[in-house]
Amino acid sequence: MIMTTDPVVEAQLEQLVYVSRSVNLVNSRAGMADILVRAAPNNTRDGITGCLTVVDGQFIQILEGEPGRLDMLMERIGRDQRHTDVRVLKRDRVSERSFPAWSMLSPLLAKGEIEQLRRLLLVGNGSLPDFIEPLAAAV
Repeated sequence: MIMTTDPVVEAQLEQLVYVSRSVNLVNSRAGMADILVRAAPNNTRDGITGCLTVVDGQFIQILEGEPGRLDMLMERIGRDQRHTDVRVLKRDRVSERSFPAWSMLSPLLAKGEIEQLRRLLLVGNGSLPDFIEPLAAAV
């Protein structure tokens, strides 16, 4: 099957980064695996790709997809009892995905990547590429 890119769909592609506080302090690979196993089928169904990690008890997630689908997902995330204090830090239209092959990915972060994310969370004014860079480097 030949896949074509629909320019209307691509024009409606957005990325967002949000942070939230883990209620159960999910900091292990096993804890993340449970989240990923549950999220991946829904994200595949909805055409959402992205990357999820946890740093110091805070989830950091990049999501990318059609704006309406992202809105619905953020509503579900807001009701998810595994975390609280959900805050969207950045949301922008983009021309392409940063994680096109991943319905949900949780990379193993090196110490430098973790420190870079910590600084971004402390300062609170990083751009989407600022958050994407350490996560994409770990893939």
